[in-house]
Amino acid sequence: MDDHPTQAPPPILDVSHLPDNAFDMRSPVWWGNTLMILIESTTMSATAASRLSVAVRMPKRSRNSAMRSSRGPDAVICSGAK
Repeated sequence: MDDHPTQAPPPILDVSHLPDNAFDMRSPVWWGNTLMILIESTTMSATAASRLSVAVRMPKRSRNSAMRSSRGPDAVICSGAK
């Protein structure tokens, strides 16, 4: 005879109360979220590019003297101290 117990059927999930629509590219919320991601990505890319540009254009002597200065960053940038 069969010694194994029979398995119960899997539970059925009733989703009839859920709306028939979903957030896809026809929804204004989807477009708003996509455009916000695009704006934030562009802003961060511009920030990284400007930081890289400053780092490349600053002479090495100025970078080293700014790091060793004990008067603070404002004194080095404004007065051109060595």
